Amino acid sequence: MKEITWSCGTCHPVEATALAETLGISTLAAKILCARGYRTPANARSFLDKDLSRLHDPMLLKDMDRAVSRICAAMASGDSIAVYGDYDVDGITATYILTDFLRSKGVDCRYYIPDRFDEGYGVNLTSLVKLRTQGVRLVITVDTGITAISETAAAKTLGLDLVICDHHECKETLPDACAVVNPHREDCNYPFPHLAGVGVAFQLIRALCSPDELEEVQARYLPFVTLGTVADIMPLIEENRAIVANGIDLLRQTKHVGLSALIDASGAKHETLDTTQIGFILAPRMNAAGRMTNAGQVVELFLEQDAEKARSMAKDLCELNSARQALEMKIMEQALEELPRVFDPKRDRVIVLGGEGWHHGVVGIVASRLSERYHCPTILLSLDGEIGKGSGRSVEGYHLYDMLSEVSDSIIQFGGHDLAVGLSVKREQIPVLRARLNELADRVGEVPKVLDVDLTVDVSDLTVDAVDGLSVLEPFGSGNPYPLLALGNCTLTDVKSIGQGKHSKVSIDGIPGVYFRKTPDELAGVAGDVVSVAFRPEINTYYGRSVQMLVNDLRQGDDVMCACHALMADLDRDTARKMQMDYRALGGFWRYIKARGDARYSVGALARELGLSPYQVACALGAFDELELITAEFDRGMVNIRFLAEKKVELSDSALLARVERAAK
Repeated sequence: MKEITWSCGTCHPVEATALAETLGISTLAAKILCARGYRTPANARSFLDKDLSRLHDPMLLKDMDRAVSRICAAMASGDSIAVYGDYDVDGITATYILTDFLRSKGVDCRYYIPDRFDEGYGVNLTSLVKLRTQGVRLVITVDTGITAISETAAAKTLGLDLVICDHHECKETLPDACAVVNPHREDCNYPFPHLAGVGVAFQLIRALCSPDELEEVQARYLPFVTLGTVADIMPLIEENRAIVANGIDLLRQTKHVGLSALIDASGAKHETLDTTQIGFILAPRMNAAGRMTNAGQVVELFLEQDAEKARSMAKDLCELNSARQALEMKIMEQALEELPRVFDPKRDRVIVLGGEGWHHGVVGIVASRLSERYHCPTILLSLDGEIGKGSGRSVEGYHLYDMLSEVSDSIIQFGGHDLAVGLSVKREQIPVLRARLNELADRVGEVPKVLDVDLTVDVSDLTVDAVDGLSVLEPFGSGNPYPLLALGNCTLTDVKSIGQGKHSKVSIDGIPGVYFRKTPDELAGVAGDVVSVAFRPEINTYYGRSVQMLVNDLRQGDDVMCACHALMADLDRDTARKMQMDYRALGGFWRYIKARGDARYSVGALARELGLSPYQVACALGAFDELELITAEFDRGMVNIRFLAEKKVELSDSALLARVERAAK
């Protein structure tokens, strides 16, 4: 496991106190703002501002004037218009809001979302031909189309115009469409480049609105723009912050038939909806349609006016999501079984893995899980005949879209951005693609796994009022993550297994916490250890109101961590003297661990039980490993010990022990 480096922010107490008093916020919230760089009242106010006046003039988007002109001309002449979307939440919500808006204007408007399985990602000529034969004269793409150069040219020969609204990375050449609206265009001076696809579609609607209807239209569609923006992991700053903050308020009180049915069926609560529930409850159910069948199901749910029908449709989405989860587990198991044949974490920096018949709609989720586990770019492909279609996910430091651009001659088609891509590739090219991507990643080098911690705090900072006061920073998400705090060198007083053994409940200096997806056996500590913990503070309302921790990472305290790292460092005299042990103590240590056999131990607990220092424990284990009596793998202050074949050795043969003795003199 790659060790996680904590990057801890700092703030000046005087600045934080002044900021808290000026803005009327809690001191803890002010400290976090300072640690994130918002140190003055002016820039803190600017960051916190959620007013819809932050929405920019849509006409600042390059080609928006041309898009509006062409659409208005089609509306005036009664032309049939098609909205062409994508099958993720961003594309679905963009498709819905533009289709609904145009229909409200009396436009003969239909929508089209390609089938993930039969058509794949992006605009395809076959669908354009189909739309033209149905009488469509204008196609407006949303959340897709920026790479559809040949398709746009071919559409012209059919008498079909395209207006492209997208937010994905642009290539050097743009499609020759009536308009190409994309904040990432090099020649676009729009002030905020981070709109989601649905955000661009929303700006198109705002540009088409008359001033007297703008407020009503914004209120109708902001909840859907919020869903797409959060699900597509857009940074929740500036314009997106205003969109999502206001959109969540509207979501909580929505009377929209389809949206209400989805919220109710999912088990989410209207009154407490937030970005977490959007990302982990609503979005997966919406995505399930595009992953398992056809994303049009969700658009139809949102267009439905009959409440009973909407409830049935929402229930179907929840069932699809359950089926998706089962498939995900199956593919994950198969991928982990196949992985050692093509990926060595000590050698490789990129995973490229293909599986026969893997479900196209689920491979992206599994790629994300593997990318997170191994902290590297990961591409999973569903193999069918001679073609593999799939998805890639990456981590900060490896720009996956740029990497694919450099090896595009090995790929049939691809699109996406720095952290997520979709692609298709010939089966015979998969080993080539794997090798070339690893070469590119080698040029970048190893990207450390860094945990950005806002602040190190004291237990006394964690009052109910202080944690309540963090709500001023909402909405949380990409670009404005939930506050992550750290407590250093505290006592892990209790550890229990919960959730059928899948999770851990801990108590650290009297503050309860939950560590999801970590069993007690996997924790980097046992009861009684001094530990440091990185966590998200929250209010537990189960019994009254109290502070609890959602643990993100836990490791042994500073003394143990320094002792473990000292084995790989140049030894100074003080450190060496902390490591010194006579042969009798080494023999006693050996007998102790030998009696217990192969196991995972806490370095701190071993030190306590044997009356040694953590430095002596680390030194002894390092010497035994060096003498090939055991293998000792250190991980966050824990050590995995595996005994090797017995043999007679002389402790005097240990170079580590000799180095310690020399340095200690």
